[in-house]
Amino acid sequence: MTGRSRAVEATCQDMQWLRTVIAQSAYPDAELHLTEWSSSPSSWDCTHDYLQEAAYIVKCNLDGIGLADSLSYWALSDVFEENGAGDSVFHGGFGLIHFQGIVKPSFHAYRMLSQMGDTWLYRDGHSFFTRRADGRLAGILYHYPLTDTVGMSVYPDRRKAQEELEKGEPVMLSYTIMGLTPQATVRIETLDRTHGWALPLWQQMHCPSSPTREETALLQAASQNTGNQWQTVDAQGVLHLKLALTPWSVVCHSGRIALS
Repeated sequence: MTGRSRAVEATCQDMQWLRTVIAQSAYPDAELHLTEWSSSPSSWDCTHDYLQEAAYIVKCNLDGIGLADSLSYWALSDVFEENGAGDSVFHGGFGLIHFQGIVKPSFHAYRMLSQMGDTWLYRDGHSFFTRRADGRLAGILYHYPLTDTVGMSVYPDRRKAQEELEKGEPVMLSYTIMGLTPQATVRIETLDRTHGWALPLWQQMHCPSSPTREETALLQAASQNTGNQWQTVDAQGVLHLKLALTPWSVVCHSGRIALS
């Protein structure tokens, strides 16, 4: 895989370059659609099954806002025929979902992004706050530690993916959001090493290549079990949001909270 890993910012740089080429061409109004996009070109990259993939997806989609008309992830499921379907449930396939119906952290990343609104309110290196069409506030927070390249860990060797998982330190984030519906309840959903990720449970099962029906049911449940907590907006319509984000985690917050 030497030479196949690229810089973390490569996707956005590619889109910026393509935008320049289109603007200088005979078709400056042509649309730009990237229809096969992923963190690596390998359908046997264990990193696809790890938390790192989710944080990378969020980072690239937010960094790339306005650069492309579509940025389509490759692919929906691990059912992929070109290099074989994989001889284990966690073989690093391209998909957001294992063929047994076990969703990956990458699935949650796109699900959380899909809850964002169309109006951009605020953005920094860890957060993105939006207003939905119905006036409600929706935000996503993520922690992508500073790394130079997107790691690749070629199946069955998961060591590089595991080593990258250990990189970085938690960050403390604090936001004060005003003008919200007083006393409204905010749901804070967390994807991290212990919530919404089935691979650690599979490892505790001693990594069965073909889980039993009972094991598969447990893995499916673990993959859907993101963390949830609730916070209340105060009587003045102010939400004091304080979170400690562990490396590679993604947090989404939403609720019946309208901006005045």
